[in-house]
Amino acid sequence: MHRFYADPDQTDEHLFVLNAEDARHAGKVLRLRPGDETEVFWNGQRFLAALESLSADRATLCPLSVLPS
Repeated sequence: MHRFYADPDQTDEHLFVLNAEDARHAGKVLRLRPGDETEVFWNGQRFLAALESLSADRATLCPLSVLPS
């Protein structure tokens, strides 16, 4: 499973945001699509999250559950 760090300036517990570099990597290299699941690190915790939207400069993910660290 792929892992990303959520952008701390644009993220809260309801929506994770990836920066432009990670969004491009997710879409172009990993070829992730909305609905695909990944791990996200944010605020000292690890989450299972589903990709909601993806553009050239931003990706948003919905947290599904907190994973054990």
